Amino acid sequence: MGPIGTGHDKDARDLAHHRSASRQQVRLAVFQGELDATSHEELARTLDELLETPEPIIVDLSGSRFCSASCIELIAQRAQHAQAMRIDFSVMAPRFMARCFELHEPAPRVIPGHRPLSAGAERKFVHIYTV
Repeated sequence: MGPIGTGHDKDARDLAHHRSASRQQVRLAVFQGELDATSHEELARTLDELLETPEPIIVDLSGSRFCSASCIELIAQRAQHAQAMRIDFSVMAPRFMARCFELHEPAPRVIPGHRPLSAGAERKFVHIYTV
C-alpha cells in the first residue's frame, strides 16, 4: 500500500517540476597551462563566447600555472562587462593568482585557493562545460 494522499500531491509535483525547470545553467570554462601573450587571443575569444548567453559564468584558473598581467586585466574587464549585462561572473583561482585579481579595481568576484577541477583527458587550453 502506498502513502496516503493529501490532495496536494499534484501541486507538490508541479512545484518540484517548476523548480527544476527554472534552475539556471552555469557555463564553466576550465583553463589549463599558462595564460600569457601566446594565449591572450584565445582567452579573449573564449570569454566573449561565454558572454553571448545570459547564464552565469565560472572561469576556473586553478589548473593554470601562470597568468600574465594582461590576461588578468582581460578577465577583470570581461567580469565588469558581465556585471553591466547582469550576468553572474566568478573566477576560481589559486591563492597567488587571486591576490592579483583583488588588486584590480573593480575587483571581480574571486574564489581563492581550491583544488583544480579535472579538465578531462585531452590536454587542451580550455574546456567549456554547461552544468
